[in-house]
Amino acid sequence: MSKNRPTDSVMAVAHQWMAMAAVLLPVLVLFFRPSPAEALGFYLVDLLCYIFILKRDTRLYHWLYPKTSIFFPDLKPEIFTKTALNDRQEVYLEMLKFPRRRSVYILILSILKVIPGFLYVFLIWGHNAHPMITLLKGISICAFLFSFQIGICFLEYHNILSGYLKKIHLEANWSDVFRSMSPKIEESVFHKLEVLSTINVWIFWVVMLVLIFLDPDTPRWVAILQVLYVSAAGFFCIYRLLITSRRQIMDGIQALVDYHQADDKIDPSGVALSTYPVIAGYQKT
Repeated sequence: MSKNRPTDSVMAVAHQWMAMAAVLLPVLVLFFRPSPAEALGFYLVDLLCYIFILKRDTRLYHWLYPKTSIFFPDLKPEIFTKTALNDRQEVYLEMLKFPRRRSVYILILSILKVIPGFLYVFLIWGHNAHPMITLLKGISICAFLFSFQIGICFLEYHNILSGYLKKIHLEANWSDVFRSMSPKIEESVFHKLEVLSTINVWIFWVVMLVLIFLDPDTPRWVAILQVLYVSAAGFFCIYRLLITSRRQIMDGIQALVDYHQADDKIDPSGVALSTYPVIAGYQKT
């Protein structure tokens, strides 16, 4: 059963989590300068927490949102057999809500996951002469990574579900569903997770730079190395957010082009093939 257990395709994307690890681990070393034993201890604590959560993730999410099981973590065959408009509208509505819900859910899980590792760092590496600086550094590192995480998950889930919509429309033609429902376009920046995520990455990037210069125990050459690495991490995270957002736009445009060139001449007018509200709005126009 464990071998065939479905996995979240976003959580399973190796390069996303390797990118976060490539930021987290060197930053921890640069900021806290642990011994090899302390670093290994943190890695083991964090890894055990990750495995514990990962094994229960899908089951817990389906318990919270049971209607998502038909398309998460992958499309179920029965989705193509739904004929009643109300049933299909219900599934479409769940797909529209899914990226935001799932991203916030992952953020909450990540905060819970990091607590044991955070306590380990603060207590075991508590030899630092300035515990408040140590605490603020730890919080800023977590906030920086979580800001990136919620944004990249939000965009990736939209990309995946938009691909699902295209597949559903090809096999079952849900034109009546797409034309009868309009994704809500959020005007406030506080409802646009990818924008809020990018802003927060910038903010906590600056916070980390400030904390580097406030720590009197950090040698100058180490401070310079910290600044260079944190700056590189900030640029990298924002770059990942921008190219993922760009892929979402390009995929949305390509979906319309494909339908206009389709041999069966399906009328694409009013059909939203993206779960991202802004792109879906353009597609429906």
